[in-house]
Amino acid sequence: MAAFVVMEDTRFFRHDGFEREQIERALWFNLGAGRFARGASTISQQTARNLWLGMDRSLGRKLQEAMLTAMLEDKLDKRRI
Repeated sequence: MAAFVVMEDTRFFRHDGFEREQIERALWFNLGAGRFARGASTISQQTARNLWLGMDRSLGRKLQEAMLTAMLEDKLDKRRI
């Protein structure tokens, strides 16, 4: 598990499910590219997407992912996620 956390989300145990700075960087990068070229998903966001959502890269799907991530973080311990 430690290797996975280091590779995917080094601040996993310290954030609330969202890396706002990385989200902002990805937003500006993607706006400049004119497409979804860079992601900023945390392990919690990836878990929500993989359990309940598809790989669609739309804004609507990202909003659903954010709501599900917040619920995961509220209800479950990090080790359970």
